[in-house]
Amino acid sequence: MFQLFVTNRLLSSCFSRKLFLVKKQKCLLSTTNKFLAKKTSSRKNDPGLNNIEIEATEQHALLMQQYQLKVLDSQQVLVIQPCYHSSSPNARQFTTDDFMMSETLGLVKTLGWKVVDGIILTIQRDDDQSKLLGIGQLERIRDNILELESKKGLFISSVFVSTYKLSARNRLIAEEILGKPVIDRYSVILQIFQKHAQTREAKLQVRLAEIPYLKARLFSDLDLENESKHSKQRRGREWFDKQRLALNKREKSIKSDLDKVKNQRALLRSSRVRNKIPSVAVIGYTNAGKTSLIKAITGTEKLEPKDELFATLDVTSHPTVLPSQLESVMLDTVGFISDIPTSLIASFNATLEDAALADLLIHVRDVSNPDHLSQNKHVLQTLYNLEIPDKSIQSMITIGNKSDLVNEDDWKFIRDDGMIPISTKTGSNMEELLTKIDSFLIKETNRVHAVFKVPTGSNEFQTILKNTSVTQVEVCPEDPNLSLIKAIVLDYQLDQYHMWIHE
Repeated sequence: MFQLFVTNRLLSSCFSRKLFLVKKQKCLLSTTNKFLAKKTSSRKNDPGLNNIEIEATEQHALLMQQYQLKVLDSQQVLVIQPCYHSSSPNARQFTTDDFMMSETLGLVKTLGWKVVDGIILTIQRDDDQSKLLGIGQLERIRDNILELESKKGLFISSVFVSTYKLSARNRLIAEEILGKPVIDRYSVILQIFQKHAQTREAKLQVRLAEIPYLKARLFSDLDLENESKHSKQRRGREWFDKQRLALNKREKSIKSDLDKVKNQRALLRSSRVRNKIPSVAVIGYTNAGKTSLIKAITGTEKLEPKDELFATLDVTSHPTVLPSQLESVMLDTVGFISDIPTSLIASFNATLEDAALADLLIHVRDVSNPDHLSQNKHVLQTLYNLEIPDKSIQSMITIGNKSDLVNEDDWKFIRDDGMIPISTKTGSNMEELLTKIDSFLIKETNRVHAVFKVPTGSNEFQTILKNTSVTQVEVCPEDPNLSLIKAIVLDYQLDQYHMWIHE
């Protein structure tokens, strides 16, 4: 009797799954036809693009719509936070299930979506990502949805499973059982990137980050279609090949445009190098306070720190003068976060290259966040994955930001962990940080302190003022016609100006 029950359930499941595939394919075909008709009419007379570029752009946009990667202003989401059992090698260290859920809820709220409910699921297996969620777990989630919608009168538009990337099989089974669209963490972060991309450069980098995700979804759909060979709604291998080729062309085009941006950034860097201006790249976990730190140091009014994830997508440069009067540039960078592929962050390599080539890295850690140990581990791992030079990582200055939100008795532990406890809000320990940045840059860029004695207003006087970082000018007590100029100079300038050095 039990065997008959199992057999019937499997047959029912297979039939239901095939029916689901057919319905899904019909829906996608209908969407495709409507979208292409609309796009073709709007792009037909665009003289700025050739036919190949137009087609590649349209296919890219079509797949974005097909795989629900276009940002929606409103979603009512049921959040599922998978957490590996503590005995699993995939379990995250230095964090808790609640902290992971809190970060996931932050991602959803950054998009302006409403969280209907959140469920933490413990995952026992770790050997097969394609079976992340079991049938039993999905059925329990379905029961939760039915209860929320029927008994509490709530509506759920989609289910967000906060894992790096769901396999096609897991997504299909989940959507079939739950009766709702299922989105993963990669998809949500891409949509946040789309929402926050303001400049052309940022938008190009987001478009590039979309390509690997779309390719993976295409390959997954092809595998699923091969399982339903007798369906009349099959699109065929040629259709998938056409989409893949279109994405390859689109990727090549975007990279070409980004190379131009890269060249522009290289020109800006060469200008800084030519003018001997040292650079400081500020990196860290998203929402740790990188922009707030740069604003506190530079006083740049146009910077507007925001209390949300991935508020900064562009690497922007901000000039400042350090206490020694040394001119430098602070670079704001895109934040890091857990459970997203390095390739997604690496899509921003045109801007992250500035960080890799900076004279100094400053790692901002939010010590008020209970999960900051896990965040620190992830940032360091991402830096290594991005192949940031070991020398830059070893010499990096780490600060514990938002120290005003923790007990002062804990500052000793912050320092013991190699950080300078600061607060960009209160200004606490900012002078100590600036002094450390100052002394490091002077040493790292081969600069030294020197005093020159030259006639006031002379050509020599003007040369020193123009080509060095002057810290003080005073009248020579021995001769009022001479000036003593205290300055920071590059080591080779000592040889050039040795005749004016005051012993």
